[in-house]
Amino acid sequence: MKVSFAFALLSLAYATPEQSVLEYFPVFNEAKSNIDELKQLMADLKAEVEDLKAENQRLREELNATRVAFYAYISVDRGIDWFSLNKKIIYDKVNLNIGDGYDVLTGVFTAPSSGTYIFNTVSVAYNKSYMTLLLKINGNTADIAFPDAYNHDDRSTATTVTIVMLLKGDQVYAVNGDKKGGRMMESGDHDARCSFSGYRLY
Repeated sequence: MKVSFAFALLSLAYATPEQSVLEYFPVFNEAKSNIDELKQLMADLKAEVEDLKAENQRLREELNATRVAFYAYISVDRGIDWFSLNKKIIYDKVNLNIGDGYDVLTGVFTAPSSGTYIFNTVSVAYNKSYMTLLLKINGNTADIAFPDAYNHDDRSTATTVTIVMLLKGDQVYAVNGDKKGGRMMESGDHDARCSFSGYRLY
């Protein structure tokens, strides 16, 4: 195309106006057609790039929606009377909260997206202490732990690992059940921790 177009321009310099119109009009026509094709190709490529950007943004948002994980624990040892019956346990020290699902003021995890989740609780009763811990989902008991050092001076640890399907907005939290007694639940940055954690599996 470039060679024929250049030849046409060179010939045009030595041609009469009548010859230019009659002999070289097809060459200009072809060049214009090629330019129009390039413009259309560029428009198509631009549209494809915009579509890819939109898809990339959608995938980013979808990935962010699935990235949910938190870990919180009680920062100091708590006397057994601190745990009120059937009241939400507040794990006040938060080390991780991807997705902002856990509320440190209420102790409640609210699912930011629907999916399959895994939750874990750890409870440590110390020296003749015991307590029932219930993991609740929207008020319904999903799991139970019972750290029991009732008749001996030592620690008793109980854990739960719970796999559940959640809908966006479902709430998960821990409460003290109908049993508790003794001195304290041990937690903090030394020998043991009472903790609450979870993440979205998929």
